[in-house]
Amino acid sequence: MSIKKHIHLYLMLLMLTLTVVILTGCGAEEQTQTESESSITVETVFAQTMDISKSADYTGLVTGKNEVDVLAEASAKVTAVYVQPGDYVSAGQTIAMLDTKDYVNSVTLAENNYQQALASKKTNDVNLQTAQNNLERIRKLYDSGAATEQELENAQASVDLLSTGSADVAVDIAQTNLQNAQIQLSKCTITAPISGIVGDVDVTVGQMLSTGGKVAVITDASNLEVEITISESDISYVREGDAVQVYINAASAEPFSGVVSSVAAVTENGSAGYRVKIDLNNVGGTIKSGMFAEVILHTQSSAQTLALPINAVITKAGQSVVYVPNEEGRAHQIEVTTGLSNNEYIEITGGIELGQEVITSGNTLVSEGSKIKVLNEEDQ
Repeated sequence: MSIKKHIHLYLMLLMLTLTVVILTGCGAEEQTQTESESSITVETVFAQTMDISKSADYTGLVTGKNEVDVLAEASAKVTAVYVQPGDYVSAGQTIAMLDTKDYVNSVTLAENNYQQALASKKTNDVNLQTAQNNLERIRKLYDSGAATEQELENAQASVDLLSTGSADVAVDIAQTNLQNAQIQLSKCTITAPISGIVGDVDVTVGQMLSTGGKVAVITDASNLEVEITISESDISYVREGDAVQVYINAASAEPFSGVVSSVAAVTENGSAGYRVKIDLNNVGGTIKSGMFAEVILHTQSSAQTLALPINAVITKAGQSVVYVPNEEGRAHQIEVTTGLSNNEYIEITGGIELGQEVITSGNTLVSEGSKIKVLNEEDQ
């Protein structure tokens, strides 16, 4: 073999060796790069159908549907208060007393005047009967010519004077005055107009109370309501008879059942809100008038619609997207269209199908093609 052939063979072997080395190095580099790529741990759910409802929260105060301010009907000093807030009272039960001295004096005076009027009427009746008898006698004498016309006229005038009814009027007036005085005296005893729970008590012993002054508030605790003002964006979804949940933390951690009893047709005093009243079920009597209430209204709903947890859908470049695992263990981005949503779930109207696996946790850390590791129940 010539030297030229040896050199040519050597060069071919050298080139082959370099090619193998280069290819081996590149393969090792790619393998190292692949093995060094870290996985992002994610959690997933499967898209399912469910009922979704959107809720709105409104606040208000509990009041009695039959709640009465007890007002004084007489002016006097308070001499006794028999109730305190939280007491149960029956209709007609005495809750406070006013000083009766002046009113007793008025009754005594009116009684005396009434008795005098009766006595005067009795005297007038006797005199009238005498005058009538005398008139009859004079008329007979006049007819027989034994009495003058003047005597007849005088006898008739006496009867007319006693027949005016002034004595009867005086008795009626005196009797009315006595009745009014007795009524005013009775108003010194302040009673509960309805049965219920005493709320505020606004008087103390020794206080001077004027007519119309507030004494207490009594609420029929079996009939309570919450009044709220609803925005124009929600009012069209509220109907009389709708069931609502009412949270009253002062009474219970669990919600109470409520029913919409009335919905205003116009805004309240020109505002943007509509007044809505809700009847409360006060089983057990734990709810008290004046408690703070939070009302949960279901304004919109969608039945058996495809849905995902709210955190499964994120916004990128103005679009709603989700990420799903692909067969290579990487994240794949899908644009979706959405509908109704609440604090937990969002309706999916396009982009994915029922049962499709979707990333819910870790989706803000991934992008198209990111290597992922799905955390299943065994991993937790």
